[in-house]
Amino acid sequence: MRRCLALAFALLLAAGPGAAEVVVLSGGAIKPGILAAAQASRRASGVDVTVRFATAPAIRRRLQEGEAADVLVVPAALAEELARAGAAAG
Repeated sequence: MRRCLALAFALLLAAGPGAAEVVVLSGGAIKPGILAAAQASRRASGVDVTVRFATAPAIRRRLQEGEAADVLVVPAALAEELARAGAAAG
């Protein structure tokens, strides 16, 4: 539950003032938690949350091909790789 709340909070922060939508790109292993957090974020902020699921290799490829996301939920090793490559911040 704490992780779901933390993710919902992250989605709210990603929305920022005046945002119309937050796009989440996530691995599928935690799909139920991501969907619950997205729903909680929608209710709290009124901001649309679009969630796209893929495998870690597919997420890497999609980002390299220029797909954009406001929030990434990926394994730590991939997050570090993407940050080093400049494909993801923080």
